[in-house]
Amino acid sequence: MKSNFVFLLSLFFALGCNPKEDGQVPINENKPSSKQVSEGRLEISAPSKVENDAHVLGENEILIGDLIWEKSSQSGLISWAAAKSYCHHQSMRMPSLSEIKSNWRKLNGKDTVWTRTKEESEVGTYWILDLSSGSSETTSQDFLNEVRCVKNK
Repeated sequence: MKSNFVFLLSLFFALGCNPKEDGQVPINENKPSSKQVSEGRLEISAPSKVENDAHVLGENEILIGDLIWEKSSQSGLISWAAAKSYCHHQSMRMPSLSEIKSNWRKLNGKDTVWTRTKEESEVGTYWILDLSSGSSETTSQDFLNEVRCVKNK
C-alpha cells in the first residue's frame, strides 16, 4: 500500500502538479495558450500568426494579404474541371498562376496544385505549381493534382 502511495506521489510531482510553496508559481500557470477545450472540441483563437504575413482565420483558412486561402488542400487528387467545381462548392475560386506564385512560400505545402491559368498555345492545358519548390509547368486538364482554393477578403 505504501509503494502505491509513493508511486502516485512521484507521478504527481513528475507531471508538474506539485503544490506551490509560498511565493512560488507552478510551472505551467503563467504560460499563455491559444488553445481551449470546449465541449470536447479543440478551439484555437484566431487570428494567430502562421508564417510571415499569413494569419489563421478558421479551421482551414488563412489570410495572406487581401486573399483568403485554404490552409491545406482537402480536395485530394482531381482533374482541372473537378478542381474548378470543388472550389465553386467551397464558395471560392481557383487561383491564378501569378496569385499562387507570389504566395507559395506562405502556403506551406508539399502538394502540386492547379491554377485557373490556361496555357494559350495548347488546348486543354493549364498551369500547375509545386508548393514545395515554387516551380511551375503546364499539364493536361485530365491529369490529377490537388487544388488550393482562394477568395478575396
